[in-house]
Amino acid sequence: MNSRQKLIDRGYPEDILDALNCSSEEAFNKALDIIDGLIKERTPSETEKAEMKAAASAPKFTDRSEPRRTGTDLIRQAMNL
Repeated sequence: MNSRQKLIDRGYPEDILDALNCSSEEAFNKALDIIDGLIKERTPSETEKAEMKAAASAPKFTDRSEPRRTGTDLIRQAMNL
């Protein structure tokens, strides 16, 4: 099997062929394994994806440092409303 076909079979674009070591089949396979490892390492797990999705959909500009006070709203109080 040639190098171009191996790239396609693993789902990579043909454009990266020039950036990989193609001097021997062993060197090329090692280069592909390194790329596979990097992509796997940098791809978020399902748990991380869920956490990112939850963080993205969380309300923005909320202060979670103190519980919300009941009674007179401080802004209304400051404005004498």
